[in-house]
Amino acid sequence: MPIPFEEFLFALVNNLGVFALLTMGYGTLLRYLSRGPLRFAGIGCLFGAGASFAMAGGVEFPNGNIIDARGVMLALSGAFGGPIAAAVTALIASLVRLLLGGASMLQGVALIWITAATSLVFARIVAPGGRPTRTLHFFQLGLLACLPATVLLCSAPIADLPQIALYVLLPLGAAKIFGVVVLGRFLSSAREFLITTQALERQAMLDPLTGLPNRRSLERNSTAIIDKARRRDECVAALVIDIDHFKRMNDRYGHDVGDEVLKQVAATIVTHLRAGDAAARYGGEEIVVLLPRTGLAEASRVAERIREAIGRKVFVVNGDSCGVTVSIGVADHRGEELNFKSLFKAADEALYRAKDGGRDQVVVAEAPRDAGASLRDGRAALVGAS
Repeated sequence: MPIPFEEFLFALVNNLGVFALLTMGYGTLLRYLSRGPLRFAGIGCLFGAGASFAMAGGVEFPNGNIIDARGVMLALSGAFGGPIAAAVTALIASLVRLLLGGASMLQGVALIWITAATSLVFARIVAPGGRPTRTLHFFQLGLLACLPATVLLCSAPIADLPQIALYVLLPLGAAKIFGVVVLGRFLSSAREFLITTQALERQAMLDPLTGLPNRRSLERNSTAIIDKARRRDECVAALVIDIDHFKRMNDRYGHDVGDEVLKQVAATIVTHLRAGDAAARYGGEEIVVLLPRTGLAEASRVAERIREAIGRKVFVVNGDSCGVTVSIGVADHRGEELNFKSLFKAADEALYRAKDGGRDQVVVAEAPRDAGASLRDGRAALVGAS
């Protein structure tokens, strides 16, 4: 059987070059598509495009087989996109193989699915979570990707076997193993870099003591909450919560005790919030809560429940029990004038009035309404003073 060796080698090198370019889009997909079916389908389309290009530029041998490096993409799809990506990759590659036709068309389609399935099972077995990261894993995955090409030995005349092994299987196997190892390492590095970057970004937006979002995170999240409220003409309420006599507690018992109290207070506050509410440690012992779709009356009730829950909680300090109280300022805004700065300012001013009024209480501030809303009576109500 005559073998176009030079043309075949050129096609393999060309395939690997295109694969390298396509895999550069992997990190972009991870960053801009949230984890889920859409992301995995996107990865499948990426690898499917690579496998399709390989087949379109592959070399057709006299027996009807199209020989190319599509196995590299099929092997990597399951390892870096899971079952959905592997299935999408195999589906796209199968459609292209059917369009190319030829005497070995159905055999080629079957080998595509076998390669994708085998590689997916291998990734699930050898690596935690089906995510191979070691060079040895990718080398073994590359060897698996080589197995389907051995069908050439079964369909070729015995006299042609040495030539096929030397001029087809050997360079094809080397290209597949090299491609899976090199591209696998690149894809693994891209994935790990993104995971590390996202972890650092999350840490930068969290308060390490309480686990709540920090001030920067709240101010960023408030933009989405407030923009949505403006579009729907809804109220947004804010609670500014401050632990009473916190400095005195730190001075008396030490900062370790103060930190533990702050953590428990934060945890208590979170238990009284709904899905969609946003809480953050805003600074020192001050915690700010944003309540979307919430008016002044409902926000006051939430604040009062938080105040009472913290007041009932018993804190054990050096074997002795002690009580902790909080003061809370409440405000709400709506309409075009709604913004985080003015909403926080109104609630913060109410908090200072709660402090001046004896602490351990909720004070409600007047929140400005838009022109179409009715005006309030202009007084601030003291709720739940003790």
